[in-house]
Amino acid sequence: MNLREWQCAQLPVLRKQRFAISRHVKDVTVVAYAFPKEAESEAFDYLECAILQTWAVIGLLKTVVVAHRHFAKLDVFAAKYSHVDVQIEPTLEPGKIESMSADCCSRLHARFETPYCLVIQDDGFPLRDRLDDFLNKYDYVGAPYVRIAWWRNVICRVLGCWVSNGGFSLRSRAICQAAAEHWSRKYGTRHPSRQTVDDLFYTQTLPLHHLAYRLKYKIAPNTVAIRFSYDAIVKQPVKTCPMGFHRTATFEELSEAYSIERSPLDVNEVPIFVSSCDSYSDIWPAFFALLKREWPEYRGTIYLNTETLDYVHEGLNIVCTKLGKQRKFGESFLKGISCVEGDAFLLLMIDYFIEAKVDVAKLQEVYDIFIHEGVDTFTLTTQPYGFKPLQSISSYSRLDPREAWRIMFSFQAAFWEKVSLQRIIYCHEDPWRAEYFGSRRASLEGMDFLVLACREDKPIKYDESGVLHGGGKWLMSALTRINFDSIPLNLERSPRLVYKESSISARDFIRGEIHVTPMKICSWVMMMAKHPKAVFMLVADLRRRCSQMLKAFSKY
Repeated sequence: MNLREWQCAQLPVLRKQRFAISRHVKDVTVVAYAFPKEAESEAFDYLECAILQTWAVIGLLKTVVVAHRHFAKLDVFAAKYSHVDVQIEPTLEPGKIESMSADCCSRLHARFETPYCLVIQDDGFPLRDRLDDFLNKYDYVGAPYVRIAWWRNVICRVLGCWVSNGGFSLRSRAICQAAAEHWSRKYGTRHPSRQTVDDLFYTQTLPLHHLAYRLKYKIAPNTVAIRFSYDAIVKQPVKTCPMGFHRTATFEELSEAYSIERSPLDVNEVPIFVSSCDSYSDIWPAFFALLKREWPEYRGTIYLNTETLDYVHEGLNIVCTKLGKQRKFGESFLKGISCVEGDAFLLLMIDYFIEAKVDVAKLQEVYDIFIHEGVDTFTLTTQPYGFKPLQSISSYSRLDPREAWRIMFSFQAAFWEKVSLQRIIYCHEDPWRAEYFGSRRASLEGMDFLVLACREDKPIKYDESGVLHGGGKWLMSALTRINFDSIPLNLERSPRLVYKESSISARDFIRGEIHVTPMKICSWVMMMAKHPKAVFMLVADLRRRCSQMLKAFSKY
């Protein structure tokens, strides 16, 4: 997607939007420069879009616009928003980037009073709200300008010069003051050169030539900086969508891999993907009747994964994927979600019968957080470990990076980024192996997970075990809580058996392990080919499996 086309489409929407006050309002000031050439006065529209997008993502912040003079569009914009401060700087030369660079080196510290400033440009701004990951940890964070490699990392760490882009960057007031002091003493009178370009001045010139500066101020290393911003001029391995970007080519590259063009929607219009197959067609009427009864406000598109059958339910817009017979669950699932239009959707399994009225207000709140936090998924239930409360939102939890290896991916109801789900499921796996190996792949990919902190807060009430168990048998404990009045389901005439709990014998356990071993070997090989670190997970898995088998044998 072309950045300028996206900005032209977004600007009218953003102009109508009401922005919430950011929780970072006391910590960060947005700084932008406006010095277009006379013939390029329309360029301010792009800068306005960048500023409004920043507020939409992070929240309302004090904003400083540094301009070479007053002009109509700037004055109208400043009059509309009381927290915008226009500062006129006569030394800025229209369209000349060197003049802006000199101002960033010499006077940036005087343009804001908060501990940090967030520098944005018309082609560099945030897409996700992840400031918490960088505030109070580094003095300068920008897109890496050195390709990530172990030997480069060693050199940069020793020299303290993690060269970073400044087009979209986070800078502490302390480092801006230090840069200004060095500029006034030595560099301000020099002819403009590579050394005095502001981002290189902050992250290369001063660290290399001034030991005290290098020791005192922390510039984010490449592995951290790539999560903050990406500039396509220096190719980097981008595992997840960064917080922001710089350069139009970068936007186009990211838009192909991630859903960065999305805007918050009414949750009643978010696509739903229902994972199923033709053998479950006998429970489709009951599932959709319950969904219609308990969520009457829903008016979006429901994608039902089927093989050859079609299904229609009054009052619901159901699109059947009709994929044909597939060999494995993973293959069917991946082909099914590829049919979903849009970048994000709500995942439901066909045996998740909704038990009570959907809390639409709560679900909307969850979806808005999913959008604004820019996470890969927001699971609509809890997880037992590895998560910590979100700052300022105690009812939700985010994966604790220290326990990322313990990610528990599952097919519970959740909002998902389509591309994220496609990255952690392999075609040859069944649902159980997809959950087990998907958890490990999500950990290796560094995915960002959110979950509910309290199970009682579930906006969609359903039994997390599903109503079917053990080869499609009815799980009666899950059915007893559902009111089946006017629901087309007669359990007495159902061809499905009732599931009964029974212990598994050692022989059946070993047979099961032998049956899935080829699938697991294939998954491990594919994982280790992409992520060498997976070998450590394999060792841990073998130890655990051996322990389980020994316990099983000890009973006989």
